[in-house]
Amino acid sequence: MSLRWNIKAWCGLFWLLICLSQGCEKSYHEADGVLIPAGRNLHGPGSVDIMLNGEKTEPELTYDQCGGYWYRIPAEALDRGDRLIITYTTMEGDTALFQEELVTSSLWLEPSYYIDSDHKEILKKAEELCHEVEGSFNRARKIQLHLSAYFGSRVYEYAFKDKASESLAIGYGTCINFSRLFVALCRSVDIPARTVWGVVYNHDDNGIFDYHHQWAEFQDEDGHWHPLDFGYTTHMDLDDLRYIDLLYGAEENPLLRNRISEYPVLGDVKYFKDYPAAMSGMLGFRLEEDNRPDNMVVSYTFNY
Repeated sequence: MSLRWNIKAWCGLFWLLICLSQGCEKSYHEADGVLIPAGRNLHGPGSVDIMLNGEKTEPELTYDQCGGYWYRIPAEALDRGDRLIITYTTMEGDTALFQEELVTSSLWLEPSYYIDSDHKEILKKAEELCHEVEGSFNRARKIQLHLSAYFGSRVYEYAFKDKASESLAIGYGTCINFSRLFVALCRSVDIPARTVWGVVYNHDDNGIFDYHHQWAEFQDEDGHWHPLDFGYTTHMDLDDLRYIDLLYGAEENPLLRNRISEYPVLGDVKYFKDYPAAMSGMLGFRLEEDNRPDNMVVSYTFNY
């Protein structure tokens, strides 16, 4: 996509995503440390390693009730100028489908500002695609294949501002538009779904890893979440070492929506209807090792 987060902006996101509560719909309070996104890597063969001023540390692992896992380092354990280096290792191998036991599926069936699954044209298209298809998995697959075949990939200014219904009307968009439209179509036929925000290996330049990307996931009848994409691959259960998931439900996550007014918006980060965006396309990750198909290693440096 054409939008890029520079390192200062990404540091700002670390400052933003710092406090947790008991539910995805509850408010968050002022910063009391740093949260480092761990993603779903923890459920597969990969790993996340954290170095604080050159020494390995093992912070508390916590779950945000919105789909994401985080390592939390409290403020009292940090001093100004401390240097954190986070290393993500992704490895070949089947990643277990994730299952949430503490969150109701209804949270991911409701319409929202960007994911307007109650829009009449969204409802009409979903019914057209799924009226003879049974089961959540088969319906989601039908929606994904339709978008991959008929929804065009095109970068245009402020694509991230468009709702799902607006993307459906124009028939093209970026990865953000693909994922929002998929989620909206799924929700309109009672399939829980949400977006996934992260980084992906750049297919056009072997020296670049950290392209901001957004894909999606849906929940099947047994409560398992299935990640999937629309451009780089059409596999239903995304198992690709080039992807690192960081934030779930960015359009609806209260860590973003209920940010405190004192939060310092750094770099070129802007908010559009509470969705964070910047005017470039990378996140500041560094490719350390490319050992495909066995593993890939990337790192991110954060100065407190």
